[in-house]
Amino acid sequence: MEVYLLDTNSSCDTDKQWWEEFRRTSECTGCGSLDRRLRVALPDVRLSEDLDQSAINFARPTSLSIIRSDFRELLSDEFDRCFVTGRALNSRGVPILGSMTFLPRKPIVVRGGPDSMRRWCDQCGRFVYFADLPLYVLESSLSEASLYGPDDGGVIVIERVFRTLDLTMWTGINVVKLPVRREPLDGIAEFPSNFY
Repeated sequence: MEVYLLDTNSSCDTDKQWWEEFRRTSECTGCGSLDRRLRVALPDVRLSEDLDQSAINFARPTSLSIIRSDFRELLSDEFDRCFVTGRALNSRGVPILGSMTFLPRKPIVVRGGPDSMRRWCDQCGRFVYFADLPLYVLESSLSEASLYGPDDGGVIVIERVFRTLDLTMWTGINVVKLPVRREPLDGIAEFPSNFY
């Protein structure tokens, strides 16, 4: 079994003033982890530049993704169950029609090999993990869902959903095929409950 990470290289900068406030109120200064309240409700994200036409975009320097509404509709009715969404605003503070920000409600962990970095944050106490190659997901982290949200952006879809997408019609999408493994390669049997 395999799943597919739909990600992007497209990004746009957030408004500097907006970013400073977001960083002060919603991000750990020690590890960059997002405040857990964002998994329930996202604030409006004010951008300093126009979005390109990519199906998925990234609001720099946050770990929030932006998705075109028409592409989101293709993914499945599960999107709103898996992700919390918010509004993307242009530099004048006006909502950008046809686009929304998104963040997984409960992220799936994209795992890595034995050289994956892990530590406890000395500021917020969370377990911090950065996967090193090879990337994969554990079978035990999957359910009957067809969509999953990795913590660092993008969307993971199961093969059945992936086969329905004509990606030639969309710009700005990178596809990474992720194997599903039964046993971890990174030596971590189970992630702590405060990972995200």
